[in-house]
Amino acid sequence: MNILPKQYSDFQTKTYWDQFFQKLKEQKDESNQFFEWYGNFKEYDSVLNQFLDKNQKILNIGCGNSLFSEEMYDSGFKNIINNDFSENIINEMSQRSLNIRPFMKYEVMDVYNMTYQPESFDIIIDKGLLDAIYPVENEENNQKITNLFNDFCKILTNKEYQSRYICISLLQSHVLNILLEFFQPRNYQITIYEILIENSKIFPFMVDIQKSKNKNNKIELQLRNKIKQQFQVKDLKFQIRKIQTQNRYIDQVNVFHPGQRFQIEIWDNKNNKNSEIPKYTLTVVDSLNKKILDNKTCGCFITPQGKEQDFLFSSEKGNFQLLEQVGFSRLIIAILNPGFSFGNLQAVQGELSPAVDNLTPKGCKNKPVPFLTDGDQIGKRNALLENNEFIIDEIMNENNKCIRRLIFKNNIQQIQSQFQIIYFSNKNKPQLVEINKQFQSILPPKKNVLVGIDDTHLEFESHKQKKNYMYQYIYFFNLFRAIFAGFSLFNFDQLFQKEFNILVIGCGLCALSKFIYNYLQHVKLINIDISKNVIETAKNFFEVPVKDPRFKLIIDNGVQYVKSLPVQEDFQQQEQQKQNQPKSFKQFNTIIIDVFGFENQPSPPEGFQSVQFLEKAKKLLHKEQGILMINFIGIFENQADQFIQQNLVNIFEGVYSFKSVCQLSEYNYVIFCVNGTKNLQQKTLEENFKKILARIDKNSDCLKDCLSICQNIQQKHYSDNVQKQQQLQQ
Repeated sequence: MNILPKQYSDFQTKTYWDQFFQKLKEQKDESNQFFEWYGNFKEYDSVLNQFLDKNQKILNIGCGNSLFSEEMYDSGFKNIINNDFSENIINEMSQRSLNIRPFMKYEVMDVYNMTYQPESFDIIIDKGLLDAIYPVENEENNQKITNLFNDFCKILTNKEYQSRYICISLLQSHVLNILLEFFQPRNYQITIYEILIENSKIFPFMVDIQKSKNKNNKIELQLRNKIKQQFQVKDLKFQIRKIQTQNRYIDQVNVFHPGQRFQIEIWDNKNNKNSEIPKYTLTVVDSLNKKILDNKTCGCFITPQGKEQDFLFSSEKGNFQLLEQVGFSRLIIAILNPGFSFGNLQAVQGELSPAVDNLTPKGCKNKPVPFLTDGDQIGKRNALLENNEFIIDEIMNENNKCIRRLIFKNNIQQIQSQFQIIYFSNKNKPQLVEINKQFQSILPPKKNVLVGIDDTHLEFESHKQKKNYMYQYIYFFNLFRAIFAGFSLFNFDQLFQKEFNILVIGCGLCALSKFIYNYLQHVKLINIDISKNVIETAKNFFEVPVKDPRFKLIIDNGVQYVKSLPVQEDFQQQEQQKQNQPKSFKQFNTIIIDVFGFENQPSPPEGFQSVQFLEKAKKLLHKEQGILMINFIGIFENQADQFIQQNLVNIFEGVYSFKSVCQLSEYNYVIFCVNGTKNLQQKTLEENFKKILARIDKNSDCLKDCLSICQNIQQKHYSDNVQKQQQLQQ
């Protein structure tokens, strides 16, 4: 019987959980009087033994007829008190242990009216109690649980990192919320463990909540086969929901479901080096066509390395299109993740075969399942650098073009930056000599040439609109074009004045900054990124021109950096107060915000969207010729418009936007916030950009395509006060 939800949203409904627990009761084996919903002690002992002491005093609250505490006792934990409000249960369980567990204690007690003295216990264990007494979120239940948690805090000893509340729960959203909302502000250290119950359809979590005096505790999550990772609250909730959603499919893999699509991760337990990255990601798609589904055929497509971002392999529509092309009822699309060595195609097939067999539905008519790929090999990938934060590798595509990429380990499906690698004469780029000594490129060595970054190359396969285009490439391509097209909001004289200063926040490997640097050779750029590792990598692997005074790199938090910069008002105030003025203040012609937020959150993060930050950014811009450019990635429709109307229109005289193309979100906009009294029409933008092209004299299809963006930049706001001011001037 399928007791897991059909939709992720079902995890939020009372009806689902009512049915869930009812089905659990129906599935209870009547021959087994002591039915363990959330598993036995053996499923938890490997984790509990890491931090529990066998001499600690333990309260097993709401014990029911579970054998959990008996198994704990038998493994050496002798100081256990069990309580439950059912007198019959307590009598029954007490009799079981009377002669064989002399130190085990059982007490009849209502958890809402406990009479224990303060600091009576080192450990409180709650195995499913919170799920049972908190089935739905409402004001009455919230208050009851809050009072219960307060009682827990009182009866726990005041021992830092030794006193703890251990909650075993399915972590429905309201249960997770109240745990975090109560304990995190009180400086408790919270660690959540994913627990595997053998031969079970139940997927519980164990929440370890430790007393602590540290005010800067981070929430930790340890998944199966992974190391602990720290998360912000929003990201933790998303990760828990993601795990719950993935777990629900385990019961459905044996049956064809029309239009079904889900992902499974395959881990390499022998590889401790990359224990936080799955070796393979398998996407399973079932045909929408009933006739094809009735054929009951299955196949596995191995994606060549370097083609992970192709439309067919990286998008839902592409997956179903590929399934239609190969004609199977079910297709398993295998992605070979970065950070691993894979050998040849036969070796990959051998590693994938057990997982593919497990994902093959019952009644499949074409066993053994055939393996397919694009070409006859798995592609070429060469790792240049790997640390705890990211991987730098090079891939060779089918056209023998080499791409150097940076991929963060916490989001391996997203390429942070990438550049084409080509040969250069050692006479034209002597600075490459030292860089080439540091690592061996995937491009074979040749006499009198060096390997380096092609800074002018943006014409990836994507913009030629091939059927199998690469989403990741088209994202970078459109972002760069949109930012560059935004310079048409300046008139020609403003853009090419003697001094033109640009601040780029979230520069990463400086792909965008180098693009501007190469095409506008009079500008000066200050580039900010919070990651020291990324900045050092940009210098060592991606040829950032750090020796040029036009190009400056700074490691800092973007919000704090902007906050720290002096503005003209500071000079005026200090002059009036006869104080020492700062040595200088800098005004920028353009500030570019290109900072990614956390997964499942809008970008840039909240700090860059705050009114305080935006007002300070405005003051740092030239009053009559300053533009703030924001790469905004939303997670729902109209989020960009909300940001514009709620945060930007009251600060900037003019606001424009361009809808870009982004694999991460269909709600990607480049927003242009303009200081000054210009009310520019699209025709004016096109004329301005044609003048820019004529001035820089670059024969680039990419720049010419920016004209099409100028035609699609939309005015979202223009201040009435500015209009009145223009009328008065006329």
